Amino acid sequence: MLHFDSPEALESKYGGFLNHSVVNDFKDYADISTESYTVAHNVLLAHATAAKLYKKEYQATRGGQIGIALNSHYYEPYSNSSLDKEAAKRAMDFELGWFMEPLMHGEYAESMRRLVKDRLPVFTVQQNELVKGSFDFIGINYYTSRYAKNIPSTPNAAPASYLVDSNVNATADKDGVLIGPNAGGSILLYVYPRGLYKLLKFMKENYSKNLTIYVTENGYTEKSNDSMSISEALKDQSRIDFLQKHLHGLQTAIRNDVNVKTIFLL
Repeated sequence: MLHFDSPEALESKYGGFLNHSVVNDFKDYADISTESYTVAHNVLLAHATAAKLYKKEYQATRGGQIGIALNSHYYEPYSNSSLDKEAAKRAMDFELGWFMEPLMHGEYAESMRRLVKDRLPVFTVQQNELVKGSFDFIGINYYTSRYAKNIPSTPNAAPASYLVDSNVNATADKDGVLIGPNAGGSILLYVYPRGLYKLLKFMKENYSKNLTIYVTENGYTEKSNDSMSISEALKDQSRIDFLQKHLHGLQTAIRNDVNVKTIFLL
C-alpha cells in the first residue's frame, strides 16, 4: 500500500509519518485502496478513455498503436478432478480475465459476476462500447505459475473480498513438491517455463486467435551480492537456462500461430 516515499503533500503539510495526523489519513487511504473491484473498474475506464483519445486525435498522423500491459500467472489444476480444473479456469478469470473479458466483450467474466454479485461494478451501455476493443495489442507480464485448488463455497465463512471470492486456493506446491525451482531466492517466483507457452496459448484460445501480444516483462530474480566480480556474475547458468527455456516456450507459441510480436527481458 505504501512503497518508498510517503506523499509529498503530506510531508509538506505536517511532516508525514512524524505527525500523528497521518494515522487517519492512512486509514482513509487504506479504505479506498482496498476496494479492488472499484479500482480495477476505473483503471479499465481510464485506459479506454485514453485509447479513444489517441485513436481519434493522433493515431492517423503518428501511426502508432496503443495497448495495455497486464500481469498474470498461469494456473494449473491441482489435480485432474473437474473441481480443480474449474478452479484453474476461475483463477484465470479473476486475474487475467478480470481485465481481458471487459476489453474483449465489455463485461466481466460470468464466474466473477456470479461469485462477486453486487460488489462487482457494472458497465453501462456506453462504457461497454468504450472499453470493448480499446486496444491494438495486449502486453503480458509473466514470471511464474501456481496450482489452483478448489475451495468449497461456504457462505459467510470469511469476509467477502477479492482474496477469497474466487473460491480458489492458489499454491506454489502440490503434495510438497514445488511447481518449479526457486528463482534466485525469491519467495514468490518459481521457474515454470511451460507456463509462458500455456498462458499465450490460453489467450489465443479464450480471447481471440488474432490477438496481438507483446510479452512486456519476463525475467529471473537473484540475491544481491555486491562482493561478486563481473566475471563471476557472468557465470550465471541458472539465468541462462531460465531464458533459454522461456524463449523456447515463446517459439513454440509462435509456431502454434499465437501472434506474439516480441519479448522484453528484465
